[in-house]
Amino acid sequence: MATASAGGMELALFTDGVLAVDHARFGFPEINHGLLPADKGIQRAVKLLGAHTARNLLLTGEIFGIRRAVDIGLVERVVEPDRLLTVAVERARTLAAKPAVLYAALKWSVNKPVDEDDGESLRATLSAAENYFDDPAAAAARARWSGRRDR
Repeated sequence: MATASAGGMELALFTDGVLAVDHARFGFPEINHGLLPADKGIQRAVKLLGAHTARNLLLTGEIFGIRRAVDIGLVERVVEPDRLLTVAVERARTLAAKPAVLYAALKWSVNKPVDEDDGESLRATLSAAENYFDDPAAAAARARWSGRRDR
C-alpha cells in the first residue's frame, strides 16, 4: 500500500506536484501518536489546503484515500501503478525544459509568505526581471512566443 503520512505528507505538500496511484493514502496521524508535525509542514498545509481542511486533518489524525486527496487539491493526477514512473519522468522532463531562471522565479513567488506588502512584492518582481531578462533560455522562450504570436 502506498502511504504518505506524517513526514511523507509534509513532503508531498512541498513538491511541485503530486502524482499518485488509486490506492494511495495520506494523512497527519501524529496527534494519534502523541506527536506533532513540523511547524513548517503545518503552515504549508494551511497555505495549500486551506485552514479549515488543514485543521481537520491535523486534529483528527485521519488517514484518507485518493478521492479526498484529489478533492482537497493535494494530488493533481491519479495514475495507473504501472505508468506512474513513466508519467513522473515525462512530467519532470517537461518542467526541466522550461527556462530554469523563470521556473525558479515562479517557484519563489508561489512559495513566498502571503503577508508580504506591496513594496516588497514590487521589489521582488523587479529583481526577478533583472535576473531573467537577459537569460539566454528565457530570451529564447520569448522569441519563440513572439514568433508564434505574429502568425
